[in-house]
Amino acid sequence: MTKTDQRTLKGLVTRRHPEYAALVAHWQFMKSCYDGGREWFSDNIFKYLKEGESEFKDRLERCYRFNHTREVVDLVNKYIFKMEIARSKDAPSYVQDFWKGTTLNGLPIKDYMKHISERTSIYGRIWIVVDNNNTGEIRTVADEKRANVRVHSYTVSPDNVCDLSYDEKGELNWILIHEQERDDEDPLNSTGDVIDRFRLWERNQWTLFRLKKDGGSKPESRFALTTNESLAAMDTDKVLNGYTVDVDGPHAHTFGRVPVFPADNIVSSEPYKAPALIDDVAYLDRAVANYLSNLDAIIQDQTFSQLVIPAQAIADTGNTKDALIEMGTNRILSYDASGGGKPEYISPDVKQADLILRVVNKIINEIYHSVGLAGERTKEDNAMGIDNSSGVAKAYDFERVNSLLISKAD
Repeated sequence: MTKTDQRTLKGLVTRRHPEYAALVAHWQFMKSCYDGGREWFSDNIFKYLKEGESEFKDRLERCYRFNHTREVVDLVNKYIFKMEIARSKDAPSYVQDFWKGTTLNGLPIKDYMKHISERTSIYGRIWIVVDNNNTGEIRTVADEKRANVRVHSYTVSPDNVCDLSYDEKGELNWILIHEQERDDEDPLNSTGDVIDRFRLWERNQWTLFRLKKDGGSKPESRFALTTNESLAAMDTDKVLNGYTVDVDGPHAHTFGRVPVFPADNIVSSEPYKAPALIDDVAYLDRAVANYLSNLDAIIQDQTFSQLVIPAQAIADTGNTKDALIEMGTNRILSYDASGGGKPEYISPDVKQADLILRVVNKIINEIYHSVGLAGERTKEDNAMGIDNSSGVAKAYDFERVNSLLISKAD
């Protein structure tokens, strides 16, 4: 490859559609809210103004969270797949074979559709690739059976779709997808490195581009780009310094179309995105986690009453001062007693904690109301003791969730 050719190839693998460049941070945030885990807190719990570094570190270690984002997605999936899915028994044998083993590792169509439903709830729109495992020349059905060739499918999240093009009829001209593979085939001689690669699907062919390390520093991750910055303005030689783009292909296929199509959470006419089930839920869920963390800080700092004592009584002689601090649960307030007053304990103001609890309960209720799942909130869940919802309100909730399920199932 000449230097000019390499620059062109590097420009291809670093490109991203402008709308996707603007949305990638949002998609990754929603996915992280669904996945959860301890690492989620370090990115999503915010330090408040008067808090020191050590206090914030301690608060992060104590953080806890009920994952409402996952709960909403899983509840909708539970309702959609509650009934047995009816599929035609008269379908051709090759279709029924595909249903029995839809993915490369043999996942049946029912489980695969649950996975698709979950991913569309998170991202709004995902992409589905239909491929086969044919690696040689197949001329007859017998050749196909001997080679164990079968059609399979897999999903691609929108943050791994780099760019795409539609024709005037709204059909794909091409789509560029980011993938990763690991050098692990040989347990003794493989490096174990994760290799970035980019698959370009066209209507009659596909090409695979691999990043090959040839020394030098590791490039910045192009998938960390979350701003509207134009990728065309980037210095691709600098971003991929020390890497070469290897080309595998093009390889012809006989599909006659790009074998990739979108799956949406709900029906959408947008060409590049669709509304996700948790577009707003994820941000409300993060707010709840932050408020609960603040509540935890109040409990930790103000649970015990504080000792108020005249400054004149604190004589630093021997262990007297240490004894007073221990008696005051490691925190005492002193004052000038020349104007009178006696030692006493003062209790913290409970209004702060009460305010946070009321706000948290309000947000949690709004999370489930926003998707019509308020009926899932029991008396114990909402901590209100009674259910004040009227029959009309419950009917509206039912209609909302029913419409949501019908739209999503379609």
